[in-house]
Amino acid sequence: MAVVATALLVSSLPYLVAYWTTPSGFQFSGLLFHVEDGYSHLAKMMLGKHGGWLFYLNYSPEVHEGAYVNMLWILLGKFAGALGLSLNLMWHLARVGFGIVYFSAIIVTVNSFVEARAQRLIALVLAAFGSGIGWLLVLLGHQTIAGEWLTDFWLAEAYSTPTLVGFPHILLAIAMLLLTFVLAFKALETSSLAPSIIAGLCATLLVMIHPFAAATVDLTLVVYLLTLACRRKELPVRSMLLMVPVLALPIPALLYNLLVFVDNPAFRAWSEQNLCLSPSPILYLLGYGMLIPLAMLGALSFVSEGSEKGRFLLVWVLVVAVLLYVPFNSQRRFVEGTIAPLAILSARGIVAYIWPGLRRRGHARMIMPVTALIFALTIPSTLFFLVGLTVGALSHSPPSYQADSILKAMRWLELNTARDQVVLSSLSSGNQIPAIAGNTVVLGHWAETIHFEEEKQAVEAFFDRNTTDGERRHILERFRVSYLFYGPDERQLGDYDIESSPLLRRVYTDGGYAIFEVLP
Repeated sequence: MAVVATALLVSSLPYLVAYWTTPSGFQFSGLLFHVEDGYSHLAKMMLGKHGGWLFYLNYSPEVHEGAYVNMLWILLGKFAGALGLSLNLMWHLARVGFGIVYFSAIIVTVNSFVEARAQRLIALVLAAFGSGIGWLLVLLGHQTIAGEWLTDFWLAEAYSTPTLVGFPHILLAIAMLLLTFVLAFKALETSSLAPSIIAGLCATLLVMIHPFAAATVDLTLVVYLLTLACRRKELPVRSMLLMVPVLALPIPALLYNLLVFVDNPAFRAWSEQNLCLSPSPILYLLGYGMLIPLAMLGALSFVSEGSEKGRFLLVWVLVVAVLLYVPFNSQRRFVEGTIAPLAILSARGIVAYIWPGLRRRGHARMIMPVTALIFALTIPSTLFFLVGLTVGALSHSPPSYQADSILKAMRWLELNTARDQVVLSSLSSGNQIPAIAGNTVVLGHWAETIHFEEEKQAVEAFFDRNTTDGERRHILERFRVSYLFYGPDERQLGDYDIESSPLLRRVYTDGGYAIFEVLP
Protein backbone atom coordinates (compact mmCIF):
# COMPACT_ATOMS: atom_id res chain seq x y z
CA MET A 1 0.00 0.00 0.00
CA ALA A 2 2.92 2.35 0.56
CA VAL A 3 3.77 2.15 -3.15
CA VAL A 4 0.20 3.02 -4.12
CA ALA A 5 -0.04 5.87 -1.61
CA THR A 6 3.28 7.27 -2.88
CA ALA A 7 2.10 7.10 -6.50
CA LEU A 8 -1.14 8.92 -5.68
CA LEU A 9 0.70 11.55 -3.67
CA VAL A 10 3.46 12.33 -6.16
CA SER A 11 0.97 12.50 -9.03
CA SER A 12 -0.97 15.15 -7.10
CA LEU A 13 2.01 17.27 -5.99
CA PRO A 14 2.28 19.30 -9.25
CA TYR A 15 -1.40 20.19 -8.93
CA LEU A 16 -1.04 21.19 -5.30
CA VAL A 17 1.97 23.38 -6.10
CA ALA A 18 0.09 24.94 -9.01
CA TYR A 19 -2.94 25.67 -6.84
CA TRP A 20 -0.95 27.05 -3.89
CA THR A 21 1.12 29.39 -6.06
CA THR A 22 -1.71 30.83 -8.17
CA PRO A 23 -1.01 34.57 -8.56
CA SER A 24 -3.54 37.27 -7.80
CA GLY A 25 -5.92 37.95 -10.67
CA PHE A 26 -5.72 34.40 -12.00
CA GLN A 27 -7.35 31.06 -11.30
CA PHE A 28 -5.79 27.63 -11.72
CA SER A 29 -7.75 25.52 -14.19
CA GLY A 30 -6.84 22.27 -12.44
CA LEU A 31 -5.17 21.01 -15.63
CA LEU A 32 -1.44 20.64 -16.32
CA PHE A 33 -0.86 17.74 -18.70
CA HIS A 34 -2.38 17.58 -22.21
CA VAL A 35 -4.43 20.59 -21.14
CA GLU A 36 -6.31 20.85 -24.45
CA ASP A 37 -7.67 17.32 -23.95
CA GLY A 38 -8.39 18.11 -20.30
CA TYR A 39 -10.73 20.92 -21.33
CA SER A 40 -12.46 18.54 -23.73
CA HIS A 41 -13.07 16.18 -20.78
CA LEU A 42 -14.63 19.06 -18.83
CA ALA A 43 -16.71 20.01 -21.87
CA LYS A 44 -18.14 16.47 -22.03
CA MET A 45 -18.89 16.64 -18.30
CA MET A 46 -20.66 19.96 -18.91
CA LEU A 47 -23.11 18.16 -21.20
CA GLY A 48 -24.04 15.82 -18.36
CA LYS A 49 -24.16 18.58 -15.77
CA HIS A 50 -26.80 20.41 -17.79
CA GLY A 51 -29.03 17.36 -18.00
CA GLY A 52 -28.09 15.75 -21.28
CA TRP A 53 -27.51 12.03 -21.81
CA LEU A 54 -26.51 12.12 -25.46
CA PHE A 55 -22.97 13.15 -26.35
CA TYR A 56 -22.49 15.52 -29.26
CA LEU A 57 -19.45 17.38 -30.55
CA ASN A 58 -19.64 20.75 -28.81
CA TYR A 59 -16.31 21.64 -30.39
CA SER A 60 -17.86 21.60 -33.85
CA PRO A 61 -20.78 23.72 -35.12
CA GLU A 62 -22.16 21.26 -37.69
CA VAL A 63 -25.66 20.01 -36.89
CA HIS A 64 -25.55 16.30 -36.04
CA GLU A 65 -27.26 13.68 -33.93
CA GLY A 66 -25.95 12.82 -30.50
CA ALA A 67 -25.17 9.30 -29.31
CA TYR A 68 -24.65 7.31 -26.13
CA VAL A 69 -20.85 7.46 -26.23
CA ASN A 70 -18.41 9.04 -23.78
CA MET A 71 -20.94 8.10 -21.13
CA LEU A 72 -18.32 8.05 -18.35
CA TRP A 73 -17.79 11.81 -18.73
CA ILE A 74 -21.53 12.44 -19.02
CA LEU A 75 -22.09 10.55 -15.74
CA LEU A 76 -19.30 12.43 -13.98
CA GLY A 77 -20.91 15.68 -15.07
CA LYS A 78 -24.24 14.54 -13.67
CA PHE A 79 -22.61 13.60 -10.36
CA ALA A 80 -20.95 17.03 -10.23
CA GLY A 81 -24.30 18.73 -10.81
CA ALA A 82 -26.11 16.59 -8.24
CA LEU A 83 -23.42 17.12 -5.59
CA GLY A 84 -22.96 20.82 -6.30
CA LEU A 85 -19.28 20.33 -7.20
CA SER A 86 -17.26 22.18 -9.81
CA LEU A 87 -16.33 20.17 -12.87
CA ASN A 88 -12.64 20.68 -12.08
CA LEU A 89 -13.05 19.19 -8.61
CA MET A 90 -15.09 16.29 -10.01
CA TRP A 91 -12.35 15.64 -12.56
CA HIS A 92 -9.74 15.37 -9.79
CA LEU A 93 -11.96 13.20 -7.62
CA ALA A 94 -12.31 10.89 -10.62
CA ARG A 95 -8.55 11.00 -11.18
CA VAL A 96 -7.79 9.93 -7.61
CA GLY A 97 -10.73 7.53 -7.33
CA PHE A 98 -10.01 5.76 -10.60
CA GLY A 99 -6.33 5.84 -9.62
CA ILE A 100 -7.19 3.73 -6.59
CA VAL A 101 -9.20 1.36 -8.81
CA TYR A 102 -6.28 1.24 -11.25
CA PHE A 103 -3.71 0.31 -8.63
CA SER A 104 -6.08 -2.18 -7.07
CA ALA A 105 -6.26 -3.86 -10.47
CA ILE A 106 -2.46 -3.70 -10.78
CA ILE A 107 -2.09 -5.40 -7.38
CA VAL A 108 -4.64 -8.07 -8.27
CA THR A 109 -2.84 -8.70 -11.57
CA VAL A 110 0.58 -8.92 -9.93
CA ASN A 111 -0.70 -11.23 -7.19
CA SER A 112 -2.45 -13.44 -9.75
CA PHE A 113 0.65 -13.96 -11.88
CA VAL A 114 3.37 -13.79 -9.23
CA GLU A 115 3.72 -15.93 -6.09
CA ALA A 116 6.93 -14.76 -4.39
CA ARG A 117 6.46 -11.72 -2.15
CA ALA A 118 9.73 -10.02 -3.12
CA GLN A 119 8.95 -10.48 -6.79
CA ARG A 120 5.49 -8.99 -6.27
CA LEU A 121 6.97 -5.88 -4.67
CA ILE A 122 9.45 -5.40 -7.51
CA ALA A 123 6.69 -5.82 -10.10
CA LEU A 124 4.45 -3.31 -8.31
CA VAL A 125 7.21 -0.68 -8.08
CA LEU A 126 8.08 -1.10 -11.76
CA ALA A 127 4.41 -0.96 -12.77
CA ALA A 128 3.81 2.17 -10.71
CA PHE A 129 6.94 4.16 -11.55
CA GLY A 130 8.80 2.33 -14.32
CA SER A 131 9.67 4.09 -17.55
CA GLY A 132 12.49 4.22 -20.10
CA ILE A 133 15.86 5.84 -20.55
CA GLY A 134 14.57 9.14 -21.88
CA TRP A 135 16.02 10.81 -18.80
CA LEU A 136 19.52 9.75 -19.86
CA LEU A 137 19.04 11.01 -23.40
CA VAL A 138 17.77 14.34 -22.07
CA LEU A 139 20.88 14.66 -19.91
CA LEU A 140 22.93 14.01 -23.05
CA GLY A 141 21.08 16.81 -24.84
CA HIS A 142 18.57 14.78 -26.89
CA GLN A 143 14.84 15.37 -26.55
CA THR A 144 14.00 13.77 -29.89
CA ILE A 145 15.17 10.74 -31.86
CA ALA A 146 14.91 10.95 -35.65
CA GLY A 147 12.58 13.92 -35.24
CA GLU A 148 10.21 12.18 -32.79
CA TRP A 149 9.75 13.15 -29.16
CA LEU A 150 10.82 10.70 -26.47
CA THR A 151 7.76 8.78 -25.29
CA ASP A 152 8.77 8.93 -21.60
CA PHE A 153 7.40 12.45 -21.28
CA TRP A 154 4.25 12.58 -23.44
CA LEU A 155 2.86 9.09 -24.22
CA ALA A 156 0.71 8.97 -21.09
CA GLU A 157 -1.05 5.66 -21.73
CA ALA A 158 2.26 3.79 -21.83
CA TYR A 159 3.06 4.45 -18.15
CA SER A 160 1.25 4.63 -14.84
CA THR A 161 2.27 8.02 -13.45
CA PRO A 162 1.49 10.18 -16.54
CA THR A 163 -1.86 8.42 -16.88
CA LEU A 164 -2.53 9.06 -13.21
CA VAL A 165 -1.72 12.74 -13.73
CA GLY A 166 -3.89 13.46 -16.72
CA PHE A 167 -6.39 10.81 -17.83
CA PRO A 168 -9.00 9.50 -15.36
CA HIS A 169 -10.90 7.56 -18.03
CA ILE A 170 -7.77 5.73 -19.17
CA LEU A 171 -7.11 4.68 -15.57
CA LEU A 172 -10.53 3.03 -15.40
CA ALA A 173 -10.18 1.51 -18.87
CA ILE A 174 -6.81 -0.08 -18.03
CA ALA A 175 -8.19 -1.36 -14.72
CA MET A 176 -11.01 -3.11 -16.60
CA LEU A 177 -8.51 -4.52 -19.12
CA LEU A 178 -6.35 -5.97 -16.35
CA LEU A 179 -9.31 -7.45 -14.48
CA THR A 180 -10.65 -8.94 -17.71
CA PHE A 181 -7.41 -10.81 -18.27
CA VAL A 182 -6.99 -11.87 -14.63
CA LEU A 183 -10.54 -13.24 -14.45
CA ALA A 184 -10.36 -14.86 -17.88
CA PHE A 185 -7.15 -16.66 -16.96
CA LYS A 186 -8.66 -17.70 -13.63
CA ALA A 187 -11.60 -19.19 -15.52
CA LEU A 188 -9.18 -21.18 -17.67
CA GLU A 189 -7.19 -22.31 -14.63
CA THR A 190 -10.20 -23.42 -12.59
CA SER A 191 -12.55 -24.42 -15.43
CA SER A 192 -15.11 -22.16 -13.78
CA LEU A 193 -17.73 -20.16 -15.64
CA ALA A 194 -18.33 -17.46 -12.99
CA PRO A 195 -14.94 -15.68 -13.43
CA SER A 196 -15.50 -15.73 -17.19
CA ILE A 197 -18.87 -13.99 -16.87
CA ILE A 198 -17.40 -11.32 -14.57
CA ALA A 199 -14.51 -10.91 -17.01
CA GLY A 200 -17.07 -10.37 -19.77
CA LEU A 201 -18.75 -7.63 -17.74
CA CYS A 202 -15.37 -5.95 -17.16
CA ALA A 203 -14.66 -6.19 -20.89
CA THR A 204 -18.05 -4.62 -21.62
CA LEU A 205 -17.26 -1.62 -19.43
CA LEU A 206 -13.83 -1.43 -21.08
CA VAL A 207 -15.41 -1.35 -24.55
CA MET A 208 -17.86 1.35 -23.46
CA ILE A 209 -14.87 3.54 -22.54
CA HIS A 210 -12.48 2.47 -25.31
CA PRO A 211 -14.10 0.36 -28.05
CA PHE A 212 -10.77 -0.31 -29.75
CA ALA A 213 -9.57 -2.22 -26.67
CA ALA A 214 -11.80 -5.11 -27.76
CA ALA A 215 -9.00 -5.98 -30.20
CA THR A 216 -6.49 -6.32 -27.35
CA VAL A 217 -8.81 -8.59 -25.35
CA ASP A 218 -10.05 -10.74 -28.21
CA LEU A 219 -6.74 -11.25 -30.00
CA THR A 220 -4.84 -12.00 -26.80
CA LEU A 221 -7.36 -14.64 -25.73
CA VAL A 222 -7.65 -16.15 -29.22
CA VAL A 223 -3.90 -16.34 -29.73
CA TYR A 224 -3.45 -17.86 -26.28
CA LEU A 225 -6.10 -20.50 -27.06
CA LEU A 226 -4.26 -21.26 -30.30
CA THR A 227 -1.04 -21.81 -28.37
CA LEU A 228 -2.93 -24.23 -26.12
CA ALA A 229 -4.20 -26.07 -29.18
CA CYS A 230 -0.69 -26.29 -30.66
CA ARG A 231 0.82 -27.67 -27.47
CA ARG A 232 -1.99 -30.16 -26.83
CA LYS A 233 -2.31 -31.02 -30.52
CA GLU A 234 -6.07 -30.80 -30.19
CA LEU A 235 -8.68 -28.09 -29.88
CA PRO A 236 -9.10 -26.96 -26.24
CA VAL A 237 -12.87 -27.10 -26.56
CA ARG A 238 -13.65 -26.54 -22.89
CA SER A 239 -11.28 -23.58 -22.69
CA MET A 240 -12.82 -22.12 -25.82
CA LEU A 241 -16.32 -22.44 -24.37
CA LEU A 242 -15.20 -20.81 -21.14
CA MET A 243 -14.03 -17.76 -23.09
CA VAL A 244 -17.38 -17.26 -24.85
CA PRO A 245 -18.76 -14.85 -22.20
CA VAL A 246 -15.58 -12.76 -22.30
CA LEU A 247 -15.75 -12.46 -26.06
CA ALA A 248 -19.54 -12.24 -26.45
CA LEU A 249 -20.79 -9.95 -23.67
CA PRO A 250 -19.05 -6.78 -25.02
CA ILE A 251 -20.41 -7.34 -28.56
CA PRO A 252 -23.60 -5.20 -28.19
CA ALA A 253 -21.62 -2.23 -26.86
CA LEU A 254 -18.99 -2.72 -29.56
CA LEU A 255 -21.58 -2.94 -32.36
CA TYR A 256 -23.34 0.17 -31.09
CA ASN A 257 -20.10 2.15 -31.16
CA LEU A 258 -19.23 0.84 -34.62
CA LEU A 259 -22.67 1.80 -35.89
CA VAL A 260 -22.42 5.29 -34.42
CA PHE A 261 -18.99 6.00 -35.85
CA VAL A 262 -19.90 4.60 -39.27
CA ASP A 263 -23.46 5.90 -39.65
CA ASN A 264 -23.09 9.35 -38.03
CA PRO A 265 -21.19 11.61 -40.50
CA ALA A 266 -19.92 13.97 -37.78
CA PHE A 267 -18.65 11.16 -35.57
CA ARG A 268 -17.13 9.42 -38.58
CA ALA A 269 -15.27 12.62 -39.52
CA TRP A 270 -14.12 12.97 -35.91
CA SER A 271 -12.80 9.40 -35.91
CA GLU A 272 -10.97 9.89 -39.21
CA GLN A 273 -9.36 13.08 -37.95
CA ASN A 274 -8.41 11.71 -34.53
CA LEU A 275 -4.95 10.44 -35.49
CA CYS A 276 -2.99 8.84 -32.64
CA LEU A 277 -0.33 6.96 -34.55
CA SER A 278 2.51 5.02 -32.98
CA PRO A 279 6.01 6.45 -32.95
CA SER A 280 8.78 4.34 -34.47
CA PRO A 281 9.64 1.06 -32.70
CA ILE A 282 12.95 2.49 -31.49
CA LEU A 283 10.97 5.06 -29.45
CA TYR A 284 9.08 2.26 -27.70
CA LEU A 285 12.33 0.40 -27.02
CA LEU A 286 13.90 3.51 -25.53
CA GLY A 287 10.63 4.41 -23.81
CA TYR A 288 10.60 1.16 -21.85
CA GLY A 289 14.38 0.97 -21.52
CA MET A 290 15.57 -1.63 -19.02
CA LEU A 291 12.11 -3.18 -18.85
CA ILE A 292 12.52 -4.71 -22.32
CA PRO A 293 15.64 -6.87 -21.68
CA LEU A 294 14.45 -7.70 -18.17
CA ALA A 295 11.05 -8.76 -19.53
CA MET A 296 12.77 -10.94 -22.13
CA LEU A 297 14.66 -12.70 -19.33
CA GLY A 298 11.42 -13.10 -17.41
CA ALA A 299 9.63 -14.54 -20.42
CA LEU A 300 12.50 -16.98 -20.98
CA SER A 301 12.28 -18.10 -17.35
CA PHE A 302 8.51 -18.59 -17.48
CA VAL A 303 8.58 -20.48 -20.78
CA SER A 304 11.50 -22.69 -19.78
CA GLU A 305 9.56 -23.96 -16.77
CA GLY A 306 6.38 -24.42 -18.82
CA SER A 307 4.39 -21.78 -16.94
CA GLU A 308 0.99 -21.07 -18.48
CA LYS A 309 0.92 -17.73 -16.68
CA GLY A 310 4.18 -16.75 -18.31
CA ARG A 311 2.93 -17.80 -21.74
CA PHE A 312 -0.22 -15.75 -21.29
CA LEU A 313 1.80 -12.65 -20.34
CA LEU A 314 4.10 -13.16 -23.30
CA VAL A 315 1.18 -13.55 -25.71
CA TRP A 316 -0.37 -10.38 -24.27
CA VAL A 317 2.79 -8.31 -24.87
CA LEU A 318 3.39 -9.73 -28.36
CA VAL A 319 -0.20 -9.09 -29.44
CA VAL A 320 0.09 -5.47 -28.31
CA ALA A 321 3.40 -5.13 -30.19
CA VAL A 322 1.61 -6.15 -33.40
CA LEU A 323 -1.47 -3.99 -32.77
CA LEU A 324 0.70 -0.91 -32.32
CA TYR A 325 1.34 -0.91 -36.07
CA VAL A 326 -1.92 -2.15 -37.59
CA PRO A 327 -3.54 0.32 -40.03
CA PHE A 328 -5.74 2.07 -37.47
CA ASN A 329 -6.06 5.76 -36.54
CA SER A 330 -5.45 5.15 -32.83
CA GLN A 331 -2.53 2.73 -33.04
CA ARG A 332 -0.66 3.95 -30.01
CA ARG A 333 -3.70 3.55 -27.75
CA PHE A 334 -3.18 -0.22 -27.85
CA VAL A 335 -0.19 0.27 -25.53
CA GLU A 336 -2.61 0.91 -22.66
CA GLY A 337 -1.97 -1.44 -19.75
CA THR A 338 1.19 -3.00 -21.22
CA ILE A 339 3.27 -1.64 -18.35
CA ALA A 340 1.66 -4.33 -16.13
CA PRO A 341 2.83 -7.48 -17.99
CA LEU A 342 6.19 -5.84 -18.70
CA ALA A 343 6.66 -5.11 -14.99
CA ILE A 344 5.71 -8.68 -14.01
CA LEU A 345 8.00 -10.21 -16.61
CA SER A 346 10.82 -7.84 -15.60
CA ALA A 347 10.45 -8.75 -11.93
CA ARG A 348 10.64 -12.41 -12.92
CA GLY A 349 13.79 -11.72 -14.94
CA ILE A 350 15.44 -10.05 -11.94
CA VAL A 351 14.54 -12.83 -9.52
CA ALA A 352 15.16 -15.75 -11.89
CA TYR A 353 18.42 -14.64 -13.54
CA ILE A 354 20.06 -11.60 -11.98
CA TRP A 355 19.77 -12.64 -8.34
CA PRO A 356 20.92 -16.26 -8.92
CA GLY A 357 23.76 -14.98 -11.11
CA LEU A 358 25.01 -12.78 -8.30
CA ARG A 359 24.76 -15.65 -5.81
CA ARG A 360 26.72 -18.02 -8.07
CA ARG A 361 29.51 -15.48 -8.31
CA GLY A 362 29.63 -15.01 -4.56
CA HIS A 363 28.07 -11.56 -4.67
CA ALA A 364 24.90 -12.22 -2.69
CA ARG A 365 25.46 -8.97 -0.81
CA MET A 366 25.02 -7.12 -4.09
CA ILE A 367 21.47 -8.32 -4.68
CA MET A 368 19.83 -5.34 -3.02
CA PRO A 369 22.26 -2.73 -4.47
CA VAL A 370 21.85 -4.16 -7.97
CA THR A 371 18.06 -4.16 -7.61
CA ALA A 372 18.23 -0.57 -6.40
CA LEU A 373 20.39 0.25 -9.45
CA ILE A 374 17.74 -1.23 -11.74
CA PHE A 375 15.15 0.99 -10.09
CA ALA A 376 17.54 3.92 -10.47
CA LEU A 377 17.69 3.28 -14.22
CA THR A 378 13.94 2.82 -14.75
CA ILE A 379 12.37 5.46 -12.48
CA PRO A 380 14.19 8.78 -13.28
CA SER A 381 12.07 9.54 -16.38
CA THR A 382 9.01 9.51 -14.14
CA LEU A 383 10.73 11.92 -11.76
CA PHE A 384 11.81 14.13 -14.68
CA PHE A 385 8.20 14.16 -15.89
CA LEU A 386 6.84 15.22 -12.49
CA VAL A 387 9.52 17.88 -11.95
CA GLY A 388 8.98 19.25 -15.45
CA LEU A 389 5.25 19.44 -14.85
CA THR A 390 5.77 21.28 -11.56
CA VAL A 391 8.26 23.74 -13.07
CA GLY A 392 5.83 24.36 -15.93
CA ALA A 393 3.07 25.06 -13.43
CA LEU A 394 5.22 27.71 -11.74
CA SER A 395 5.29 29.68 -15.00
CA HIS A 396 1.59 30.45 -14.35
CA SER A 397 0.89 30.59 -18.07
CA PRO A 398 -2.34 29.89 -19.95
CA PRO A 399 -4.18 27.69 -20.62
CA SER A 400 -3.41 26.07 -17.25
CA TYR A 401 -4.04 29.44 -15.62
CA GLN A 402 -6.89 31.75 -16.58
CA ALA A 403 -7.18 35.45 -15.88
CA ASP A 404 -10.23 36.45 -13.84
CA SER A 405 -11.30 38.67 -16.74
CA ILE A 406 -11.58 35.84 -19.28
CA LEU A 407 -13.43 33.65 -16.80
CA LYS A 408 -15.85 36.48 -16.07
CA ALA A 409 -16.57 36.86 -19.79
CA MET A 410 -17.12 33.12 -20.24
CA ARG A 411 -19.37 33.02 -17.17
CA TRP A 412 -21.45 35.72 -18.84
CA LEU A 413 -21.91 33.38 -21.79
CA GLU A 414 -22.93 30.58 -19.43
CA LEU A 415 -25.59 32.74 -17.74
CA ASN A 416 -26.93 34.64 -20.75
CA THR A 417 -26.83 32.27 -23.70
CA ALA A 418 -28.25 28.86 -24.57
CA ARG A 419 -26.05 25.78 -24.67
CA ASP A 420 -26.78 25.19 -28.37
CA GLN A 421 -25.85 28.73 -29.41
CA VAL A 422 -22.57 28.74 -31.32
CA VAL A 423 -19.67 31.01 -30.38
CA LEU A 424 -16.89 32.08 -32.76
CA SER A 425 -13.47 32.69 -31.21
CA SER A 426 -9.80 31.84 -31.46
CA LEU A 427 -8.67 28.24 -31.03
CA SER A 428 -7.42 28.81 -27.47
CA SER A 429 -10.60 30.53 -26.30
CA GLY A 430 -12.70 27.98 -28.16
CA ASN A 431 -10.99 25.16 -26.31
CA GLN A 432 -12.18 26.60 -22.98
CA ILE A 433 -15.67 27.94 -23.80
CA PRO A 434 -17.49 24.55 -23.99
CA ALA A 435 -15.88 23.54 -20.66
CA ILE A 436 -16.67 26.79 -18.82
CA ALA A 437 -19.68 28.34 -20.56
CA GLY A 438 -21.14 25.18 -22.11
CA ASN A 439 -21.60 26.65 -25.59
CA THR A 440 -20.73 24.99 -28.86
CA VAL A 441 -17.83 26.66 -30.68
CA VAL A 442 -16.68 26.92 -34.27
CA LEU A 443 -13.08 26.04 -33.45
CA GLY A 444 -11.71 24.49 -30.25
CA HIS A 445 -10.02 21.10 -30.53
CA TRP A 446 -7.67 19.50 -33.04
CA ALA A 447 -9.72 16.29 -33.19
CA GLU A 448 -13.23 17.19 -32.04
CA THR A 449 -13.57 20.19 -34.36
CA ILE A 450 -14.35 18.25 -37.51
CA HIS A 451 -12.82 19.66 -40.70
CA PHE A 452 -10.39 21.36 -38.33
CA GLU A 453 -8.08 22.98 -40.88
CA GLU A 454 -10.97 24.27 -42.97
CA GLU A 455 -12.70 25.83 -39.97
CA LYS A 456 -9.41 27.24 -38.68
CA GLN A 457 -8.94 29.03 -42.01
CA ALA A 458 -12.50 30.33 -41.88
CA VAL A 459 -11.96 31.81 -38.39
CA GLU A 460 -8.72 33.43 -39.47
CA ALA A 461 -10.45 34.83 -42.55
CA PHE A 462 -13.19 36.35 -40.41
CA PHE A 463 -10.68 38.48 -38.50
CA ASP A 464 -8.71 39.46 -41.64
CA ARG A 465 -9.37 43.08 -42.57
CA ASN A 466 -9.29 42.17 -46.27
CA THR A 467 -12.29 39.85 -45.94
CA THR A 468 -15.53 41.47 -47.12
CA ASP A 469 -18.56 41.75 -44.86
CA GLY A 470 -20.42 39.55 -47.32
CA GLU A 471 -17.83 36.83 -46.82
CA ARG A 472 -18.01 37.31 -43.07
CA ARG A 473 -21.80 37.00 -43.16
CA HIS A 474 -21.38 33.74 -45.07
CA ILE A 475 -19.01 32.42 -42.37
CA LEU A 476 -21.44 33.38 -39.59
CA GLU A 477 -24.39 31.76 -41.35
CA ARG A 478 -22.46 28.68 -42.41
CA PHE A 479 -21.46 27.89 -38.83
CA ARG A 480 -24.72 29.11 -37.23
CA VAL A 481 -22.80 31.64 -35.11
CA SER A 482 -24.81 33.54 -32.49
CA TYR A 483 -21.97 35.23 -30.57
CA LEU A 484 -18.40 36.31 -31.09
CA PHE A 485 -15.93 36.11 -28.20
CA TYR A 486 -13.24 38.79 -28.48
CA GLY A 487 -10.08 39.12 -26.39
CA PRO A 488 -6.28 39.27 -26.75
CA ASP A 489 -6.04 35.94 -28.60
CA GLU A 490 -8.68 37.01 -31.11
CA ARG A 491 -6.91 40.34 -31.68
CA GLN A 492 -3.83 38.40 -32.72
CA LEU A 493 -5.78 36.81 -35.59
CA GLY A 494 -6.27 40.02 -37.55
CA ASP A 495 -6.97 43.74 -37.45
CA TYR A 496 -10.61 43.74 -38.53
CA ASP A 497 -12.46 46.56 -36.75
CA ILE A 498 -14.97 44.53 -34.76
CA GLU A 499 -16.54 47.55 -33.06
CA SER A 500 -17.68 49.10 -36.34
CA SER A 501 -18.93 45.85 -37.87
CA PRO A 502 -22.48 46.06 -39.25
CA LEU A 503 -22.84 42.34 -38.50
CA LEU A 504 -22.32 42.52 -34.74
CA ARG A 505 -23.63 44.25 -31.63
CA ARG A 506 -21.54 44.44 -28.45
CA VAL A 507 -23.37 42.98 -25.44
CA TYR A 508 -20.51 42.62 -22.95
CA THR A 509 -17.21 44.30 -22.26
CA ASP A 510 -14.87 44.14 -19.27
CA GLY A 511 -11.17 43.65 -18.56
CA GLY A 512 -10.07 43.58 -22.18
CA TYR A 513 -12.72 41.06 -23.25
CA ALA A 514 -15.86 41.70 -25.23
CA ILE A 515 -18.75 39.58 -26.48
CA PHE A 516 -20.70 40.49 -29.60
CA GLU A 517 -24.11 39.24 -30.65
CA VAL A 518 -24.56 38.43 -34.32
CA LEU A 519 -27.25 40.67 -35.85
CA PRO A 520 -29.97 39.05 -37.96
